[in-house]
Amino acid sequence: MLPKRQTEELEYPAMKPEQLEVAVPFIEGRDVFAVLPTGFRFLENQGPQQCQHTFDPPLPTSNTIIVTFINKEWIPLAQNWICSAERVGLSNALYLVAMERNVCQHFPNTPCYQHPTAAIEGTYFGQPGYQQFMIERTRFILSMLPCTKSHVLLSDTDIVFKKNPIALLDSELVNHDIVFQEDSTGIYLMDSFVTYIFSYICGGFVYLKPSNEMVNFYRSVLTYQLNWNWNDQAGLNICIRHRSRSLRWKTLDKTLFPNGKEFFHFHPDNMMALAVHANFMPRTADKTCHRACISAKAEAGSGLGHELRNTRPADILASNWLCGKPAAFDLTVVSPLNPTFISEAGRTAGSAAVAAELRKHSANDAKCSELGWTCIPLVAESYGAWGSEAVQAFSRLASYLATRTNSPKSKVVCSLYGRLNLTLVRANARALLLRC
Repeated sequence: MLPKRQTEELEYPAMKPEQLEVAVPFIEGRDVFAVLPTGFRFLENQGPQQCQHTFDPPLPTSNTIIVTFINKEWIPLAQNWICSAERVGLSNALYLVAMERNVCQHFPNTPCYQHPTAAIEGTYFGQPGYQQFMIERTRFILSMLPCTKSHVLLSDTDIVFKKNPIALLDSELVNHDIVFQEDSTGIYLMDSFVTYIFSYICGGFVYLKPSNEMVNFYRSVLTYQLNWNWNDQAGLNICIRHRSRSLRWKTLDKTLFPNGKEFFHFHPDNMMALAVHANFMPRTADKTCHRACISAKAEAGSGLGHELRNTRPADILASNWLCGKPAAFDLTVVSPLNPTFISEAGRTAGSAAVAAELRKHSANDAKCSELGWTCIPLVAESYGAWGSEAVQAFSRLASYLATRTNSPKSKVVCSLYGRLNLTLVRANARALLLRC
């Protein structure tokens, strides 16, 4: 068991003699007391890497390969991703990696690689399947880098290409080895004790040139994921800054490569953007909570312990919601046209929202209960229908707001739905304008 764990799970080529001196008698069943240094250990740099993987279909032979990773839930996103890429002349560079079964069949005209671990299920954010998804994504990158001389663009499926960015990205690699989209700027909790203020790089839009040092860098990221935190983005931010890494890197201009917060919140009229990342959306519900004198915190859970910090139990945490108990609002928008919902949606109105509510409860009830919160999914269908739990929550919120403003509840309800639906219509409009 020991050699397999070393090589397959921890990615360690060997254990140190003092580690073996402790591990072997422990495995044999003897009592062991040892004091050894602890902490995150970066793997030693290795020599030239050889391609040891066969890709079917083959990797594109273009000067740039654009890779995205998909599952069943992201099929509509991937279709839009392909559409926007083809529109700006990138069709010959695209390569899909399917992490679940029966996904590639939806993309007959785009090279789609069925990942060997495509049996992964439950790949919603924070679930064990998603954690494995992220680890396997890094492993695929490691297997691909020695097998191509092309520049590689690692792209999330919620990237929308507005113009062809490759010429500009290539110019950045003249003096750099790897460039990242900036996720956001501010204070970030990188472990349980220390916070930093720095430019936080995004793992969902990365442009790089393959090299031995790049392989060693991603091996360190994988080691971080396996030992400390499954999230590759946290690993990227830590590993790229470590003194053992000598890669030249930078973050991209936010005007040209805006994240969702920059684009949707602040500059929706930005005509200079080359690629937009739809990873942040404007929030209306938390602002309404504050107007009703209900303390609301966005992304609650991000400052908790190691495991809960990664799963973000609440998009919005509303304190003293009912009988002094906080409510963890989890917002999501689903399309009845999604292949997962379309059959039942044709028979029963609102069924897509019901299914999404059940999925949210399955993912969040246990951890919300542990924290003393009530999980309340706020689900909207893309055509405007709201789930039953959202309707009940909005009715209660309207009661609080009506009392606060001394207004008729009917008027507050009408105003609240007007604001929420306007937000949904704007988001749908932007999505339509950005697709073919």
